[in-house]
Amino acid sequence: MKKKTGGMRIFKVFGLFLFSLIFFGLLSLATFPKFLLFDRLLIQNKIFLIAQKVKENSMSIELFKGKVYFQNREALEFDYTKLSLGFLSVNGKILCRGKISEISYSFLGSIETKFRDFSCTPFVKKVNGRIELSDGIYGRVKLEGFKTELALLDEINLNFKGQTFTGSVKYLGMELKGQGRITLNRKNFLMSKVDGEFKGNGVRIKVQGTLNNLRVYMK
Repeated sequence: MKKKTGGMRIFKVFGLFLFSLIFFGLLSLATFPKFLLFDRLLIQNKIFLIAQKVKENSMSIELFKGKVYFQNREALEFDYTKLSLGFLSVNGKILCRGKISEISYSFLGSIETKFRDFSCTPFVKKVNGRIELSDGIYGRVKLEGFKTELALLDEINLNFKGQTFTGSVKYLGMELKGQGRITLNRKNFLMSKVDGEFKGNGVRIKVQGTLNNLRVYMK
């Protein structure tokens, strides 16, 4: 009987320790200045975020009227963004001009984005589609009014199949078709390499570089 009592005490002590660990873990999530941690993570990747108002809840952050700068250029402007902690994931919603797009990051190693008339960036008039990033990139996306340093592309349709993609580009009434390859960098997604080409009607568009330094050549 004494052995059972001792075992029960050990079990109770362990249970109390586990409960305390979970409780204080949740408490730290509720009280830690999450925006500072989030902002620091962005700065490490040379991304700067400015918001007119920040509201921190127990398991989420809300940002109002903000802009995101990348490589000293405005990359994103939004009316409202909410980041919330889910089960083994971080979920985000971004509102621009009355349209909501979503992003979900899983701690298991995948990212899923859903674009619904996404118009938060000055480089693209509108984006629609769904993309999943895991061991590769999967999904479809449609970009309308894509601005490059050389020209304005009317429409881009891309179909991602892991490490490769196919698609079409509409430019000055012409439709160019092509394909390409993406070499994924899991440690830094923005450093993933892209190499693709689109051809049609005697025109060729070449896309090369990394996602944070993409170059478009036209011939």
